[in-house]
Amino acid sequence: PPLTIPALLLFFFGGVVVLGNGAGALALLALRPWVQASSSAGQAMATMVVYGAQALPGLAVLRWLRGREGQSGWQWLQLQWGLGWRSFPMALGGLLLSLPLVLLASWGVSQLFPDAGGSNPLLDLVLNSRDRTALVFFALTACLLAPLYEELVFRATVLPVMARSYGAGVGVLLSSLLFAAAHLSLVEFFPLLILGLGLGWLRLRSGRLSACVLMHAAWNGYTLANLMLLSL
Repeated sequence: PPLTIPALLLFFFGGVVVLGNGAGALALLALRPWVQASSSAGQAMATMVVYGAQALPGLAVLRWLRGREGQSGWQWLQLQWGLGWRSFPMALGGLLLSLPLVLLASWGVSQLFPDAGGSNPLLDLVLNSRDRTALVFFALTACLLAPLYEELVFRATVLPVMARSYGAGVGVLLSSLLFAAAHLSLVEFFPLLILGLGLGWLRLRSGRLSACVLMHAAWNGYTLANLMLLSL
C-alpha cells in the first residue's frame, strides 16, 4: 500500500533531500583529496561511491517506514522480477513511445538556449580522455544505480501516494514534476518531465516497477552511447 502523506514527506524531505544530500556531501568531502590526485577513472569511481552514499539514507528511511507496515524481506523494493521477461517488452514499448517526445523537448530547449550545455563536466572529461575504465564506472552509475534508486523514489513511492490522493493522471504529473526538479537542471527540466511522464504511465499501465527500471536504464544507456558517438 502507498505511504501516508506524512510518511512520504518524512521519506522524501528527511531521507532523500536532507540525509541523502548530507551523506553525499560528506562522502565527497572525504574523497576530495584522493579525487584531486586521481585520473578520470578514479574520479568516475568516486562519483559512483558518492551517488551510492547519497542514496543509502533515503533507502534506509524507506525500509524503516515499510517495516513499520509489516513488509519484510525485499517486498518493500516492489521490483516484482517474477516472470521478469515480461518487463522487457513493456520497457521497450514505453521507451519507443517516450523517446520522440523527449528528443523533441530536448531539441526545443537547445533552440531556446543554444549555449546552455547541460551534461556532466566530469563526463566530458571522461569522454575526451577515452578512458574505458572511467566509462565503465559512469555506465554503472547511470544505467544501474540511478535507475534503481530514482524509480524506487519516484515511481514506487511518490507516484502511488500522489495517485491515491489526487487521481492517477495528476499523480503521474506531480511525481514527474518532482522527478525533473530533483535533477537541478533548468535546461534538462522539460525533457526529464516528458521522460517522467512516460515512466509514470508505464508504472500504472504495467504495474511493474521492474519495467520502469529497465526503461530508465535503457534511456540513460542511449544517452551515454549518444554522447560517446558525438565525442568521436
